[in-house]
This record gives sequence, C-alpha cells and structure tokens, in this order.
Amino acid sequence: MRVPDDLRDCVCFITTWRAGSQTGIGTGFFVGMEIGVQDRYLYYLVTAKHCLFDDAGCPDEVVVLVNTSDGQIAELRSAASQWVEHPTSDVAILPCVPDTSRYKYRVYPCSRSATKDFVALKEVGPGDEVFVPGLLVHHPGRSRIMPIVRLGSIAAMPEDPVRLSIGRYPGAQEVHEVVVLLEVRSIGGLSGSPVYLHLPFWRELPEAGKVLTSSGPATSSSGGENWLLGVMHGFYPVGENDPDNVSGGNENLNTGIAVVIPVDRVMELINDPLQINHRDEMKHHIESGTSPSATSEAPDPLPYGAEDGI
Repeated sequence: MRVPDDLRDCVCFITTWRAGSQTGIGTGFFVGMEIGVQDRYLYYLVTAKHCLFDDAGCPDEVVVLVNTSDGQIAELRSAASQWVEHPTSDVAILPCVPDTSRYKYRVYPCSRSATKDFVALKEVGPGDEVFVPGLLVHHPGRSRIMPIVRLGSIAAMPEDPVRLSIGRYPGAQEVHEVVVLLEVRSIGGLSGSPVYLHLPFWRELPEAGKVLTSSGPATSSSGGENWLLGVMHGFYPVGENDPDNVSGGNENLNTGIAVVIPVDRVMELINDPLQINHRDEMKHHIESGTSPSATSEAPDPLPYGAEDGI
C-alpha cells in the first residue's frame, strides 16, 4: 500500500515547554469542517489531550512545529488554555488557520471520518488495514519535519471500555473509553497521530477521497479509500499505563497493541454548540460580505499572541 504524501502533509509535531526547556513531544494533525458556504472550511488542529501536558502538569507553552513554504521549520506558539479539551476522552482541538502562503500543510476533511455509523455500515473490523503517519522521536527531521508511516491492522474493536491515564503528572485524569485496538507498534512521540483506515477498492466505496489544499483537492491512494479512524493514544501496556513510554523504561512493556481514540470523540468537540456557533457566525459574515477574505479558506478564529502564534 502506497500512502499518499498528502496525508503525511496533514501532520505536525506538538511540543511542550517549561522554563525555556522542551519537556515533551508528540504529534498533531489538521482537519477541516465545512461552514456551509462557498466551499469554506474552518480548520482545527487535533492531538491527544495528554500531549498538552508534561510530567509537572500544564506547561508554560505548547509549540507546534510545521514546515514552511520556503523549506524550513516554523514554531507556532500557543497556550495550553487555548486548546479545547474533551471532558472524558484523550482528545483536544485548537481552531486555527496558519497562513497557507507561509506554512506548508494540508487539511483532512471531517466528511471523510470513519465514525461509528460508518464502521457499522461498512462492517469494519479485525484484519482491516490501517496506517499511522507521525513522529519518530529519534529522527524528527532537521531542515523539515519528517513524519514516518507505520502500517498495521485492526486487532479488536472491544465494546467494553478501557481505563486510560491522560498524562503522567500527579493527579492526571483517568477515564474509561471505548477504543479501537491496533496491531501497530506505538512508541514515544506517536501519540496524537491521525489513524487512517484503508479500505481496498473491492469494498465498493463510491466516494472519492481527498484532502484539502490551498490549490484544491488531492486524491487518495489508487488502490482504495482512506478514512480517518481516530487519534493515537499510545500502546497498550502490560504494566503501568505509560502511553508514550516517557519514563524511558524497557521496550518490553510495549505489547505491540496500540490504543486509538475513535474519531467520534473528535467530532463531538468539533460539533460542540460553541464551535457550531462559531462556524455559523463565520458563515453569516461571508454571506453578508463582511468576511476579510475571499479565498477558499476560513479566516483565523484566534488572535495571534505572538509573531508566530496560533
């Protein structure tokens, strides 16, 4: 299976900082939600909620690493308080539209999500192929961020909730979540990555896959269709829940089974009444001719806190 480069271009890296030092690193990715007029979208940066914390709790700053249009790496700075966190799941989003003339990234449309209803309709289950683009801590890239791709399959889709810890700091939230289990080896840094379901052509999916770009849609791989299945939490441990192996312990704690938060949790955040109202306001501005831009992308919903802020 050849993974489209467009899907790797949806990925960025998430770092946490405290007292001027980096204290954590993970993966994030961009998705887009239509606002219902002129093919306009509001973009969201998605990651695992525990990627926004370090061992001491809430960091001073969350810095997003993205590629630039001129072949470099840029740091987009945000406060952890700007992110919208799911109250009971390991998912967080940040509404944002980094300048596409300055930053090189692509956006995956929310309409291509493998939600619970889609999974039931297409009879998705154990053995179906998946792939995960994300960070390799040992080689993130120097001149450009370089997401790797891990391939695997669905191992199980248990109905019973799994207990997960969202972070390793004292008092970190623990939740019980219905998850997807993958036969994919997850190591530190891969948390927050998008997990894509690959359905081959013989599954008779009529829709044409695409990701959003500043210049138009980009097609999916030729051998089938790709759908966003969820967000990588980490590996399923045999002992203490350490999804990113940040303790640096022996790798044999990793069972080789990865835990994925279903995309439904992401959509719950994006379809929260506050986010819907935000998109409705943007739609009204565009229809009334008061939008600051006539491009195909939505205006930035958050003020820039710094020159390279989100």
